[in-house]
Amino acid sequence: MGDAGVTELRLQLRAAGYSPLPLNGKAPSSVKGWQAKFDATHDEIRLWERLYPYDTNTGVLTKFTPALDIDILNPEAAEEIEALARERFEEHGNVLVRVGKAPKRAILLRTDEPFKKIMRELIAPNGTTGKLEILCDGQQLVVAGIHPETKRPYYWHGGEPEKTAREDLPYVRETDMRAFADDAVALLVREHGYREVASRNENKNEGGNGDKQKRNNWDELIDGILSGAKLHDAITPLAAKLVAAGMMNGAAINLLRAIVGASAAPHDRRWQRRYDEIPRAVASAEAKPAETKLPFVDMAQWDSEEVPTRQWSVLDRLPLRQPALFSGEGATGKTILELQLCAAHVLGRDWLDTMPELGPAIYLGCEDEADELHRRLADIAKHYGVAFADLINGGLYLICLAGKDALLGTPDRSGRIIATPLFKQLMEAATRIKPKHIGIDTSADVYGGSEIDRGQVRQFIGLLRQLAIVADGSVVLIGHPSLQGISSGSGLSGSTGWHNSVRARMYLRSPQCEKDEQPDSDLRELQFLKNNYGRLAERVVLRYRNGVFVPEPGMSIVERAARERAIDDAFLAVLGKLIASSRPVSPSPNASNYAPTVIAGHPDGKAHSRKDYQAAMER
Repeated sequence: MGDAGVTELRLQLRAAGYSPLPLNGKAPSSVKGWQAKFDATHDEIRLWERLYPYDTNTGVLTKFTPALDIDILNPEAAEEIEALARERFEEHGNVLVRVGKAPKRAILLRTDEPFKKIMRELIAPNGTTGKLEILCDGQQLVVAGIHPETKRPYYWHGGEPEKTAREDLPYVRETDMRAFADDAVALLVREHGYREVASRNENKNEGGNGDKQKRNNWDELIDGILSGAKLHDAITPLAAKLVAAGMMNGAAINLLRAIVGASAAPHDRRWQRRYDEIPRAVASAEAKPAETKLPFVDMAQWDSEEVPTRQWSVLDRLPLRQPALFSGEGATGKTILELQLCAAHVLGRDWLDTMPELGPAIYLGCEDEADELHRRLADIAKHYGVAFADLINGGLYLICLAGKDALLGTPDRSGRIIATPLFKQLMEAATRIKPKHIGIDTSADVYGGSEIDRGQVRQFIGLLRQLAIVADGSVVLIGHPSLQGISSGSGLSGSTGWHNSVRARMYLRSPQCEKDEQPDSDLRELQFLKNNYGRLAERVVLRYRNGVFVPEPGMSIVERAARERAIDDAFLAVLGKLIASSRPVSPSPNASNYAPTVIAGHPDGKAHSRKDYQAAMER
């Protein structure tokens, strides 16, 4: 452990935040009251070498520096326990591993919430005994010196304590270490044939069997968190019960955060750490094979039950309990259309010739202040012939976050998207209000991950799906397309995960014009580019009039079908003549012999436009 003398080493440990002790072999017996020796001064430490000349080894108190002591003689098994510890704790700090008598080893950790020693005793297949101990309040660990049995120096890999600040070690709590001990024992039993000695350390469950039964009770666990009395002890077992009951990880995390957020415990730094570590508690619970059950669907009554009717927020356009994307270039009118949809829900009025489900609606806007929403909603109210009181009584809720932190999902240290406190507030509001629709404007303001990271995108859409399920309504996320998304007509930006993760997607754009046509600045085209449960590729032409968008009158279905048939016939007739005269055409828009262009320029094809023939080719 470095080349420093014993006194200098102890002073370095003190400077790094540890509480060093002089040891004779493994024992600190020379120092009276050593269990409380947290405040040894520089001068006192310098005296130890003269006062205790035979105590040449050095230890550190583990009350605030817990140590995972892997007392296992099977080299492969010991290495796998170390690997499990790295997997569990390495992302939270530096993992320092001490070896004295290999393959046994110990790992230093950190806590501000001391707990009694945790011990699990095991028997290997060859009959030798082994232990897993988590040393903490009342113990110490040898960190330097000569091992009394091997007569060789203790050594470290991954770093040395005197060169690693205590604050850089992984932070743990008692529940973390109990969960780790459970997982480590399960690994040893499953992979290496160990069996656990029936009697455990008496501190494992200080309250005895009765207290253990209480912790396994749903009401006791939840009450313990809410009251603050069991905030640190109840989260891990409650996470295990939620996962075992079949709840998805994201839902379990959000539920636990809501419960912990409502706890009467002081919302101090320790509370924040426990709140931040909820995802790890859920992941740990999911990793336990014996406790995890696949949530198979019970189909036993399906033969006798009526097939459920699909539920819609907007018939054939927006499904209930699912998120949807709504993209469009800037200034095309996405916010107005979204506010119209919210108003249609709360008033029970039409939206683009459809009837949305009647019920409350929430609009969360990040780009406009309340005054602008007032102006836009005034036009919408006038269009429907109602007053603002009607919108309020119907259940319209506005949230203006212009210029404020509006993030709903951000990546944690591991890159996983997690819900923010604002998302939790929105989830609580949705649980209470039960809106039939939630509009979120825009994705760039509420999503804190990378838009090209498919995994992060799917995780964020997963959060919105939870929101839709809790609300029993639809959630529409408004966004802007990239330049490529505009030019290609996809209306997307970033990863294809945006398109693939939702069940419906809309794109608002200005209608494309032929070269010789003048654009109509009041016209828009709303395209439904994805609909897993309804009609595909529906397009609605809209006109901006008096502050709102209204469907542009067009042909009847019969008239439209007849026109499309005439265009198709003309397309095929001219195409046949081109083939007969050995004039090849291409389906590529970039080709000089692009079929719709060539056919529109043919004497027999001039009755229709290139755009008409392009649509015919795509039908």
